[in-house]
Amino acid sequence: LEFPGNQTVCNDPQYASSLFLEAPEATVSWVEIWFTSGIVASLFAKLVAANFGFSLHAYVDPLGKANGTYEAPPDHVPDVAAMDRMRHEKIGIIRSGALRGVIVWGLLFQGVVINLIVSASDNR
Repeated sequence: LEFPGNQTVCNDPQYASSLFLEAPEATVSWVEIWFTSGIVASLFAKLVAANFGFSLHAYVDPLGKANGTYEAPPDHVPDVAAMDRMRHEKIGIIRSGALRGVIVWGLLFQGVVINLIVSASDNR
């Protein structure tokens, strides 16, 4: 009977030992350790959630951080309608500035939550 495969295994003992006895080089995947395990997401989760909450508050109640007021002419100005229009314009300007924070922190918060969900489902 002849060996049906490569006869190098039978004739060369160093080839046989390198093929069966030597372990392959161990490698560490830092991407897998840091990102797929959820370590990075768990470090940033509280920071991102807090900033997302602050930016939502600034968008919903733009004058909330200024005790409900802003710098404007005094209340005894005779044109109340113009004051009301100016107040709504100021609120719109402040709200449009807060929208950028809502979008940025919202996207980061969504990424952190997705990373945590994926890493929790992978560990099961």
